[in-house]
Amino acid sequence: MKRLRPIPSLLTLFTLSSATAALPQDRTWIVTDRQVALDTRDKLEELDLIDSEEAVFNLVPSTGPLVTVEINRAGLGRLKTIVHREYNHCGGFSPHSNRAEARAQERRPAYQPNFTLSSPKFAAVVDQQAVVVPALDEIDATRIAAVVCKLESFHNRHYDTDNGQAASDYLLQLWESYTSSRSDITVRKVPHDDWKQDTVMARIEGRETPSEVVVIGAHLDSIYCVEYPGLDRTCTRDHPAPGADDDASGIAAVSEILRVVASSDFKPRRTIEFIAYAAEEEGLKGSRELIQKEYSGTDRQVIGAMQLDMVGFKGSEKDVYFVSDATSQQLTDFVKSMIATYNSSAPHRIEVGEDITCGYACSDHVSWYEEGVHTVFPFEANREQSNKKIHSEGDTGDHMRSIDSDHPLRFAKLGLEYVIEMAKGHTPQPPE
Repeated sequence: MKRLRPIPSLLTLFTLSSATAALPQDRTWIVTDRQVALDTRDKLEELDLIDSEEAVFNLVPSTGPLVTVEINRAGLGRLKTIVHREYNHCGGFSPHSNRAEARAQERRPAYQPNFTLSSPKFAAVVDQQAVVVPALDEIDATRIAAVVCKLESFHNRHYDTDNGQAASDYLLQLWESYTSSRSDITVRKVPHDDWKQDTVMARIEGRETPSEVVVIGAHLDSIYCVEYPGLDRTCTRDHPAPGADDDASGIAAVSEILRVVASSDFKPRRTIEFIAYAAEEEGLKGSRELIQKEYSGTDRQVIGAMQLDMVGFKGSEKDVYFVSDATSQQLTDFVKSMIATYNSSAPHRIEVGEDITCGYACSDHVSWYEEGVHTVFPFEANREQSNKKIHSEGDTGDHMRSIDSDHPLRFAKLGLEYVIEMAKGHTPQPPE
């Protein structure tokens, strides 16, 4: 996850491409929020680095909230450093092969004024009490903590390192161990074209409408950002990056939800897919590529996607804060109605704070939102009180647990309610 801070437009989205044949090898195209582009250009000019071989930064004229920029490798690294410092963002870009693709991304409907999602395909009715209530008691905080501990034990989980791939291997084996008794559940890795780390997916086949898909996910990679002379901070793949909150906490919660559902006799009507995305910290690269590989051109229709990214640090008075931009109001309201039904009192109590804004493409739910999917993003704290140790050596399980060791437990319960109520299974009996 990238740190939350508002910016003066709809969303911030960077897109990164490999070079075209007509350009020098290290040139690429990005799409970014207009204000971010202007701020970056000003900073590069201040450092006397713009329009040089060291930092090419050429804006393409545009009238919309986003702009396309021609940039080279050195300029891209410095842009990421400036944006990390000025906006508390780290990345937010995805691949494009040429200028035309970048301009098409810039003009996507999701980034235009007055964009609205189509009518939801789910009925916002909470009626799975017979399944949800006993399942909530099976969520195990100790198991969640153990997964966080294992993931933070990797040197880092950078998306293009052997450690990042080792984390994928570990998670695949864990999910296989949870689901081995169910013939209707498949677990697999999805390789990516240009980096080492695989995305991991578990699929519970729907028994009535398998082409309708309910998604819940978190991101598997981690990143570390260090001091950089003259530009304050930059991100590296080599430094230890435990990433306990960002986002081992989300992966652990998703894993526990999968374990509980797989160990029950719940047979969903719709398909449920659990996803551990690769390469989120480098700009949602994994989720965007996954959607193109696995969903585009198929009959699979994703009716809702929940993202669990940073669920371990209780920095605010309330337990859960919902992100309101690049999300579905209908799905968010439906999840809030689940909380009212299942989490109004102990031992499963969850208190909801006021909605917050992310302000840019801050996690993988945005990849789904761009495709017109209804999304929901419950977050660990309000904007100003979220975990300040992410992207550093200090993002550890001990730091999370020193505040509230049960915080990830609440999100696992919420995610469990979401997948069961969205996928449906139990048919309620009519009143006598």
